[in-house]
Amino acid sequence: MPSTAPSAGSPEWRPRLHLTAPQGWINDPNGLVRVGDTWHLQYQFEWPRRWGHATSRDLFHWRHEPVALEPDALGDCWSGGTVHDVDNRSGLFAAGSGGLVSVFTSQDESAGQRISLAASSDGGRTWVKYAGNPVLRRAGRDCRDPKVFWDAVRQRWAMVMTEGRHLTFFISANLREWRETGRFDPELGPGEDGVECPDLFPLRVADRDCEKWIFSYSYLSGENFTPDGRGFGVCAQRYLVGEYDGERFQAEAGQRKGLPLGHGPDEYAAIVWSRDTDPLGRTLLIGWLNHWGYAKRIPTGSWQGCLTLPRELTLHEESPGEWRLRFAPARELWQWPHSVRAMAGGRLAAGETRALGAVTCGAIVVTLKPSPGAVAEIGLFSDGSHRTVVGYSAERGVLWFDRRESGSPAIHDRFPLKHEVFVAPDRNGQVALLVVVDRSTVEVFAQDGRAYLSAQTFPPSGAEAVSVRAVDGGLEVAHLEVRIFS
Repeated sequence: MPSTAPSAGSPEWRPRLHLTAPQGWINDPNGLVRVGDTWHLQYQFEWPRRWGHATSRDLFHWRHEPVALEPDALGDCWSGGTVHDVDNRSGLFAAGSGGLVSVFTSQDESAGQRISLAASSDGGRTWVKYAGNPVLRRAGRDCRDPKVFWDAVRQRWAMVMTEGRHLTFFISANLREWRETGRFDPELGPGEDGVECPDLFPLRVADRDCEKWIFSYSYLSGENFTPDGRGFGVCAQRYLVGEYDGERFQAEAGQRKGLPLGHGPDEYAAIVWSRDTDPLGRTLLIGWLNHWGYAKRIPTGSWQGCLTLPRELTLHEESPGEWRLRFAPARELWQWPHSVRAMAGGRLAAGETRALGAVTCGAIVVTLKPSPGAVAEIGLFSDGSHRTVVGYSAERGVLWFDRRESGSPAIHDRFPLKHEVFVAPDRNGQVALLVVVDRSTVEVFAQDGRAYLSAQTFPPSGAEAVSVRAVDGGLEVAHLEVRIFS
């Protein structure tokens, strides 16, 4: 069934462009792999945890397949990854054949966490767990979120996983026997208790004949899991740029703490489809569009939570020795049937608003030039009494998302927030924004993807109007169009 099926009780909030579970809970994306012309995405699903499975030809229209991994005697099935073992290096398939191998976390309250395998010889339709599970156990209880990739240079499998406050590297010839090669201890700040969901992948530098390695991870605070459900701690992601020698990752000088992998309040556990799986050679990223502080309180009835848009990653040397990721929606988004309303630009005086019509699933593409001291606001999901706002202050050089007046249900006392990120104007003083809205999600790509912001909002029924407004000064609108997905 497609992920766009309506949900009884809250059909206006279920996204159309984003993957949701057919019913129930969804969190971490897992098992990202492409075989032939089919994208595979597995995900954390329901309670107790199991792996859901969805397939797509275009990254936006998803078909839900049978549940891939169910809990067993070793425990629930927590996060991990999937690889295409083309040459049967694992020995899990018949001679002369290969298949998909999922490397996942077996979670048991008593025994702790261990690493297990499951294999599929029919393209992911059915899975058989390895009889020798678990293939890796550690002295501590935290041993989870394995991300495995094929190291083509050294002709072996490599893995990184989390162990509490540090990340550990392993290598293997067959996916069944693993040797530790090193560890990385991220610099954690106040209130940051641990790390999760690591990824490690090479990325070519734009306009340069070289590549760097990207090492990403999510980090969180135990405050999110207070017994009363009122905690609200850290829940975010970072990445580092550096080199991988087949055994360890070495960050560039001065990058020990890392850079934000996304800038909004609602994204976690993002991992990639590697460039080796994509015929265009892209590296594509997808994450969980939520925050552990209120994830279990999302007011959406029979379904709960969604994944982000798939995004293309590019790496740029912004200044000598300063490497930064940029983000863009996977170009397949624009293959979804849509209409385009090109709208007149021109000047907005202070206090003037330009109505852009109703948009509940679409994109606003706008280039703004605020006068010094001016504030620009893009009002979303408005009904005159409520609105969600994407704003920009020329004086402060700050982009923000604000859902304090959104009319969203009172699911948590920290849900009505204003979240800011620094975004510099270009040399002409302009700020280019792509704002994608999808019923209950907002994703903003600023300045050619230099900043990416993702957030949820749950507007009341009928709140559909979109507008651009100049506040505290004039505003030049250099480009403006609205795209409506049908």
